[in-house]
Amino acid sequence: MRRIESMRKTAIIICLALLLAGCGDNNTDTSSGNSSTVAITGASESIEGFEFIYNDLKIRPNGKAAPVISSLGEAKNYFESPSCAFSGVDKFYVYNSFEINTYPKDGTDYIYIIKLLDDSVETKEGICIGDKFSEVKTALPDDYEEKNGFYTYKRGKTNLEIIVVNDTITDIKYIAITD
Repeated sequence: MRRIESMRKTAIIICLALLLAGCGDNNTDTSSGNSSTVAITGASESIEGFEFIYNDLKIRPNGKAAPVISSLGEAKNYFESPSCAFSGVDKFYVYNSFEINTYPKDGTDYIYIIKLLDDSVETKEGICIGDKFSEVKTALPDDYEEKNGFYTYKRGKTNLEIIVVNDTITDIKYIAITD
């Protein structure tokens, strides 16, 4: 299990490095060995779609990032890069078991992607990395698009993307649908 986690983290780092290399060369990387979490009740922001709940904090794609990031406390790793898809800077906050990527819009940062990193966290529906795909079929409706092991569920302005290899979930992401 540790080897799979190590390989997964290495793959994430490689993907992020490629993303950053393709977007620009003015990257800022700050890391911290401290990580703290503040448990609060979720924000009252009303956004239809999937949400990730961590210690009673509702984290929603397309939701404002500032209150979430403030509530979560200092990230284990943080870096930013000129945005390839938006005007401004994309920000990446890496916590112990998940990562939040933000996008800029009209001077405000919004949550773009929430990526689960290991099996210590799960979706609101009870799905986590390492589960069998049959558990997804029980927890979510059959309303999905599948392409090469990528299962995409759409709800409101969000997607829940689940990658399955050999009937086992290897990746879970919440992704904002932006206009």
